[in-house]
Amino acid sequence: MQLLDAKAKNFLSFLDFSYNYSAQGLTNIDGETGEGKSTFMDIPCYAFFGKTSKDLKADEVINWDTKKNLEVHFRFKKEDGIYEIHRYRKHKDHENDFYLVNPSGEMVRGKDSRETQKILEHLLGFDYEIFKKAIYFGQFDNTDKFLSSTDKEKKDLISTICDLSAYDEKLDLVKAEIKENAEYLYDIQQKHNILEHSHEAIDKHLCSTGESLDRWNEQQKEKCDNLKQQLLDADLSIQQEIGDLGDKIVEWESEKDKRLAQIDAEIKTWDDVQKEKIHSLEQESQRWIDNQESLIRTMSQDIPKLEDDLKIAKDEYTQACSEPEQDLSEKIKEIEQKISDLKLKEREGDKIYAHQQHLEGLNVNLKQIIIQENNKKNEGIGSECPHCYQEITGEAIDKKIQGLYEEGKNRKTEIDNCQTQINQINEDMLIIKEYTAELKDINEQQSQQRMRSMNLRTLKDRMDGLKRSLDTKIDSVERERERGNPMRLSIETANNETNPNKAQKGFIESEMNPHIAELNVAKKRTNPYPEMLSAATKEQNPYRDQVINLENDLKEKGLKLRGYQSDIKKIDHQIQLGEFWKAGLGTYIKSMLMDSFLEQLNIQANDYLETLFDGVLKIQLTSVTEGKKGVKEKIDQKIFNGNHECSYDALSGGERCRICLAVNLAISDITCKSLGASFSLLMLDEIFTGLDNAGKTQTMKLLKELEPRFETILVIDHTEEFKSLFTNVITVKKRGGISIIV
Repeated sequence: MQLLDAKAKNFLSFLDFSYNYSAQGLTNIDGETGEGKSTFMDIPCYAFFGKTSKDLKADEVINWDTKKNLEVHFRFKKEDGIYEIHRYRKHKDHENDFYLVNPSGEMVRGKDSRETQKILEHLLGFDYEIFKKAIYFGQFDNTDKFLSSTDKEKKDLISTICDLSAYDEKLDLVKAEIKENAEYLYDIQQKHNILEHSHEAIDKHLCSTGESLDRWNEQQKEKCDNLKQQLLDADLSIQQEIGDLGDKIVEWESEKDKRLAQIDAEIKTWDDVQKEKIHSLEQESQRWIDNQESLIRTMSQDIPKLEDDLKIAKDEYTQACSEPEQDLSEKIKEIEQKISDLKLKEREGDKIYAHQQHLEGLNVNLKQIIIQENNKKNEGIGSECPHCYQEITGEAIDKKIQGLYEEGKNRKTEIDNCQTQINQINEDMLIIKEYTAELKDINEQQSQQRMRSMNLRTLKDRMDGLKRSLDTKIDSVERERERGNPMRLSIETANNETNPNKAQKGFIESEMNPHIAELNVAKKRTNPYPEMLSAATKEQNPYRDQVINLENDLKEKGLKLRGYQSDIKKIDHQIQLGEFWKAGLGTYIKSMLMDSFLEQLNIQANDYLETLFDGVLKIQLTSVTEGKKGVKEKIDQKIFNGNHECSYDALSGGERCRICLAVNLAISDITCKSLGASFSLLMLDEIFTGLDNAGKTQTMKLLKELEPRFETILVIDHTEEFKSLFTNVITVKKRGGISIIV
């Protein structure tokens, strides 16, 4: 991540602060104590987290004199572009506002400042403590005391950098899950025991009920056998009765056939007489039909001629209608409008002609004036003007004559324009004759169309008269044809007369054989034993449902038992797995991460010590296991001076400061590596304090080696002899209690 630039107003001792944090190289910030040098360190920290490296926040960072209108603006760059941070405090326009601006120029903020801070830290990928450990080292930084801190303090620092709290949270979740599974296992085991007792009781009850079921089945079989024998005996009796009734039915049907033969002979005699009567009526009807057809032929003789006349009239009307009729009224209006417009132009031409004559008269007068002026020129040069008493010069007269010539020339141009317009109007007047002739032709066409319309109405009236005559004739013929034959009713009446003997035959045929009813009764007589046998067969064993229910209940409880047993195995396995992860998260993983951290710390710190002590001093940090649980409870630190081990407390203050710097820089490297990020800025506050000249020289050498890794390294220090080695030197002074950059 690249830190770009910052601007602030009314921040701590600065009223106006502006600084570019990018590409400044190794920069020394110089100034007396209390001048405000640490502001260079505090501005990025406050912009990112709302508090300084010394934990000043809210109103504590507002300038003591103004006590309001604090604003801090900071820009930084990530892979996707440049972001802006804007913070305000007691500001007259923005109050206590806090928001971000993304690379697209969009304002980003949460529902309140806390949520906006979470959004910012999520974007950054680190929090306040990690930021300080990664890029900031000062006289108030707790990591300066890492080597002299307790084992617990060292472990807490390592836990923060390695984010071991996440493993603690997971360990708590595992413990809670183990407890929950243990409670669930106990509950399942209790249910399993209760269900197992119930399963045994149902099994005993099922055996007893099964024996009762078998006894009932044997008794029912004996009852059904007796009913089957009684059923056979009843069927034989019914069949004997049906055979006797069948003989009686045959005898009665023979007598009925004899009576039907006699009535058929009487029906034939009546039908013959009726046929003769109908034949006579049909002959009389045919004579009436012949007379009627002769009358209709006589009446229909005029119809073909009327149809021909009507067809001729229709053809004439169709031909007359086929000639197109034009609507000439619009064309007449159009020509009349054109003639009217041309007449208006003619009146306009008269006005132009009068104006032309007026202009020509003016020009004649103008020529006379010019002649008069020429005469004055010849006669009056050197004399005085009778009006103004000034001398009349030839130059003045020439100028006046020239003006008159110009006026005459302009009028001549206007007269020519008038003549051009008059000529155009005269040409247009010739068109009026053409429009008048065309209008006359159109009026004649309109008269012819009116005559044709009158002829069409005459043809239409004639055609309608022929149509009415033809329709009247056809209606008369149709009415005659529709006259009913007077003999038709008599014939229909004779055809509809019913032979009385047929009714008697129908009565005989409809007589029912009384023995058939008796036979049907006999056939329908119900044998009571099939129903009794069916009822006995369908009778349910009262113990059957009990046995089925008990078997289903036993099966269901068996399935539940197997389910409980399976659940007990699964839960027991989950508890064992939880215990495994409990041990791993509680002991082994943390120990492995701590060992890995210390190993990296040893490598990085000794790499820096190589420069700070020319390879003489080295450090070794290791974790020590204590207690039965195998937890790394202690961190052992050893200092080696050459091949000899020495105590940290036995070292001089300057040596301890350089070792702390090496350890702090190593912790910074590991912190950045764990974040998967790199920073363009490194800030060091008073790191030369307590060092002798040799220590300062070696520390400065280390800073020069670090310079290529960072765009900007800010070093707050007063050491004069090394100022020439810095790329930039910034001096901060106070004037009237206000810090400024000189």
